[in-house]
Amino acid sequence: MNKQHTRHTKGLLASIASTLRQTARWRRRGRFLLGLAACGAMASLLQVAPLYADDVSTAIFVMKVDGSQLRKVAAVEGYKKLNSPQWSHDGKRLAFNAIEGPDGAEKFFVIDADGQGLQEVGENSMPHWSPDDKQLAYHNYGRGGLKGGVYVQNLDGKGRDWLADGYSPRWSPDGSQIAYISGRSVKVLDLVEGQARDLTTEAFDELYFGLDWSPDGKRLAFIGRRNGDRELLIASGQSLKVRLRGNLSGNVGWSPDGKRLAIGFDRSIHLIDPDGTKAPELIPGQEGDNRGPAWSPDGQWLAFSSDRKTDGVPTKVARKRPLKLEEVVRHPKGSIVYSLAYTPDGRRAVMGGDPVNNGVQVWDLANGEVSNYSSPGILIAMSPGGRQFATAWLSPTIQLVNVDNGEVVRELNHGNVPSTLSYSKDGGLLLSGGLNDKVLHVWDMNTGDKVCTFSGHEHWIARAAFLPDGKDAVSVSHDKTLRVWNAKTGIQKLSIAHPEPVYGLAISPDGRQFLTGTGGALIGNPLVLQMAQGGDNVLRLWNASDGKLVRELKGHTHAAFTADISPDGRLAISGGWDGTIRLWDLGSGEELHRVEGKGGVMKVAFSPDGKQVLVGGGVTRLANSRIAEIPDEQIRLYKLVESPAGAATAAPEAK
Repeated sequence: MNKQHTRHTKGLLASIASTLRQTARWRRRGRFLLGLAACGAMASLLQVAPLYADDVSTAIFVMKVDGSQLRKVAAVEGYKKLNSPQWSHDGKRLAFNAIEGPDGAEKFFVIDADGQGLQEVGENSMPHWSPDDKQLAYHNYGRGGLKGGVYVQNLDGKGRDWLADGYSPRWSPDGSQIAYISGRSVKVLDLVEGQARDLTTEAFDELYFGLDWSPDGKRLAFIGRRNGDRELLIASGQSLKVRLRGNLSGNVGWSPDGKRLAIGFDRSIHLIDPDGTKAPELIPGQEGDNRGPAWSPDGQWLAFSSDRKTDGVPTKVARKRPLKLEEVVRHPKGSIVYSLAYTPDGRRAVMGGDPVNNGVQVWDLANGEVSNYSSPGILIAMSPGGRQFATAWLSPTIQLVNVDNGEVVRELNHGNVPSTLSYSKDGGLLLSGGLNDKVLHVWDMNTGDKVCTFSGHEHWIARAAFLPDGKDAVSVSHDKTLRVWNAKTGIQKLSIAHPEPVYGLAISPDGRQFLTGTGGALIGNPLVLQMAQGGDNVLRLWNASDGKLVRELKGHTHAAFTADISPDGRLAISGGWDGTIRLWDLGSGEELHRVEGKGGVMKVAFSPDGKQVLVGGGVTRLANSRIAEIPDEQIRLYKLVESPAGAATAAPEAK
C-alpha cells in the first residue's frame, strides 16, 4: 500500500473502533499496519459455488419464520439475479447483491423492508451492515480500477477503503472484528489491533459465500467442502464442529436468540438447532430454489433469494390501521408563531413570534407552565444538548439564549436579516442563512468564529440544515433550487432544480433523503410573506447521494411551506399556505390524514419520540398585504393515533 492509502485505511479503522469500542487498547493502533500488510499479501483464490442456473432470474423475498406472509421485496430492473440479502440492525432496510445487469454490472443495493426506497450503493457484492448501520462491508471483484478484496464504505458511497484480500465479510456483533473468506480459509480481522488471524487451521476444498456470527460473537457458522461433502460447520475458538452434511448452499443465518440457524438445504430454507442433533426443519410454503436466508433483528422474519414464479402477498406492508392526527391541546400564545422547536427530551416547546407581544415562550407540555422571554423570536433553533436555543428577529443579530432562564449567552452578527437557523447534530456548529444577502454562514459554537460562507444562491434563502454527519449542509431558496455544500469550505457539491420557489425542507434522520416543498413566488418584501398561489405546490422526496427524485407527494393547493420527517424516517408532516396539515407515508407517498385550517401553517415539527406533532402559525396574508390573524391556530399540539377501520382520510379542523 502507498503511504496515502495506508493513512486513509488507518483513519477508517480508527473511526470504526472509536465509534463501536471505546477502549484503552486503541492506544496501540499503530500495530494494525503489519496485520493488514500480511493479509493483503495473500492470494485470493475465489472458489465459490454457482448460485443458480444461468437461465433463471431471482428476486429478494421475505417471509415469517413459519412460512406465512411471504412477499417479494426487490426485483431490480435490468438485473437478472438478486441474492445475499442482509437486514440492517434497526430492521428497516435490506442490502443485497444484483448481478447480470447492463454490460455485466454487479452492484449492491439498499431497499426499505416494505419494498420502497430502492438505493444503488456501489459496484460491489456481498454487503453486510456495521452494528450502527452507518457503514457496509462488502467484496469488490477488482473492477473500476479498485483492488479486489474486502472494503468498507459509508451508505452514500464515501469513505471507501480496502481492508483485506478476501470476500463475504461479516461484522461481529460488537463491531470490533470482521470475519471473511480468504482463499481456502476463514479469517478474522481485529479492527482495533488491525491483525488478521486464521479461524481454522486446515484448508478447505471450497468455501461458500455466507457465514454468520452467533449473537454473542463467540462462534461462526459457515459452509465448506472437504473430501467431496458440503458441511455446515460451527467454529468456536480453535474447535470446529460439523453440524450437517448434504446439499447445502448460500448464506447461513444465525437467529437473534442464538437458538437456530437458517440455511439453504435441498433448494429450500430450513431451520436447524446449532447445538442439537435433529435433522433440519423445512419451512412450509416454499417453491422454486430458495437460498441465502437472513434473520430480521426481531427474529420474526427471514429474507432470502428465490427464483419462485409467484410473488406471494402484495409487496407493500400495510399498517394494522392507518395513522391520523388527533388534537391534544391548543396553546393561546398571544402572537403569530413563526417558528418553534422541541427540547431534546420532548418535555418543552420553544415558540417564536413578535417580541413586542409575547415573543419567545417556553411551554412545558406536561404541566402547561409558560415562561416569557424578551429575546426576538421569528426564528428558533434548538441546540441538541437542550441547554440553549438560537433566535433572531428583524436585525442581523443572532442571540444564543439559555432555555431555562432566558439569559443571552452570546450574540452573533450575520450581517443581514437571517431567514433560517439550524444546529449541527452534535451542537458544535450553527448555520444561519440570510434574506437579502443570499448567503449562509457556518459558526463554531465553541468560539463564536465563522467557519465558512456559502454564496451559491441567487435569491433569498428559505431554509437550511446540516446533514447528520455535520460535514455538509443543505439549503433551499426562492431561486427554485436545493443546494448541498461542504460545511467547512462552502464549496457546492450538488444542486437540484425545482419548478417553483422552494420553501419547505426536511432531512431524513439517516441523511439519505431530502424532502422539499414548493409554492408560488413571493410578492414584494419577503418579510411580509405574501405569495402568489403557484401551480406547483408539491412535496418532493430526493435521493441525497445523487439528487434523483424518489417520489412526489401531492395534495397541497397553496405553497407547501414547512415539513418534517419522523425520527424513524417513515412518516412526514407538512404544513401549507392553504391552511392544511398533512400526514404522509414516505415509503408510498400516500396521504394518511389531513387537518383543515384557515391560516397559513408556518412550522411543523415531530416530537423527539415521533408520537406527537407541534404546529405553529396563526396568520393569513390578504391580497392587499394586510395581515389577518387567526389566534386560535397559533399553536396546536397533535398526537398520532390509529384510525378506526374505514375512517376518512381528511378531517375538518377541530374547534
